[in-house]
Amino acid sequence: MKKRLQAKDIIRSYIKQRKAASEYRLPPERAMAEKLGFSRGTIGKALALLEEEGVIIRKPGAGTFISRDITIAVVMRAAYHYTDTFFRTVLGRIDTFAKRNHVSTRIFDRTIELFENSPDDNTLITAIRNDEVQGVLLISRMPVDIAGRISSLCPVVAVNNIYAGQSGVPCIICDYFQAGFLAAECLLHAGHRKIAFITTSSFSHYNTIATYSGFKCALRAAEIKFAKADRLDAGRNLNVITRRTLDFLKNSNYTACVVDDLSTGTQIYSIASKAGYKIPGDLSLIMIGHRLKNNRRKTNLAMIDNRMDKMCSIGIETLLEWIKSGEFPREPIVLLSPKTTSINTIHNLAKSKVRQIR
Repeated sequence: MKKRLQAKDIIRSYIKQRKAASEYRLPPERAMAEKLGFSRGTIGKALALLEEEGVIIRKPGAGTFISRDITIAVVMRAAYHYTDTFFRTVLGRIDTFAKRNHVSTRIFDRTIELFENSPDDNTLITAIRNDEVQGVLLISRMPVDIAGRISSLCPVVAVNNIYAGQSGVPCIICDYFQAGFLAAECLLHAGHRKIAFITTSSFSHYNTIATYSGFKCALRAAEIKFAKADRLDAGRNLNVITRRTLDFLKNSNYTACVVDDLSTGTQIYSIASKAGYKIPGDLSLIMIGHRLKNNRRKTNLAMIDNRMDKMCSIGIETLLEWIKSGEFPREPIVLLSPKTTSINTIHNLAKSKVRQIR
């Protein structure tokens, strides 16, 4: 066996001893050569092989370090319920991406509650300080002070959370202006001229503002008038959503709606269908949100995909890069272009007559 391969096997055993003692920095090559009984050149070649295998990381000017088993904290603002379709899907995709990159994940929920009760000594802060997690992926909206507190301790990336950017946390988010523009453009192309915009979020929410702005921009470009009366905040309670939606549709002659949330879109589809509306036909809907195959198959609605999958994969890859390099640059926000799916389900007014809904 060549000496560099012998040295590699011996160094590998030496690394196990160092890891057991929680010592992750290796001695200089000269010291290792003297300790293990090889020439410095042979040690250098053996370390190069181990670096190729990902066993060690060499940082110029800093030294040689043993690669650690990386765990990323996946952080949510409130209690996580496994019945929540959106977060169950998102967490499932994160788990897939993490395994693909040989990374472990650990879920932390009730984060706001944790920091309200103990801002400087809670389970997340303790896990970071004890090196149980080496990076944090924020997957739901988080107050600026909490996002900033976490980012002062370790690398953090926020997914679909523009507010975190105010505390210097890098964000990966869909270009919701473009999503709103694209949704309106699809309906305009099909001949619709009386289009409503429906949300269950406040019109002061960033995603809603951006989506709504893009939507109005497309209408203005087509010289279509749009008033505040043509938009609806449907509320959050199902009974309120049902009442407001039906009143909104009955008192108008809309032929299409853009809904800026996937779950709201499926609720409105169900509410309108039970009230006798044919979708598409009497009313065309486009939803903007994370593509959930089960819901799309159930409703067969058009959708603007905000590409949550891509956000999560970029988030994990970015965190890994920063954890391994030991650097945490304050990168600008990454905007992803949305995608259109199932556009063929939009009723084309140019080809058929649609009865006016009274």
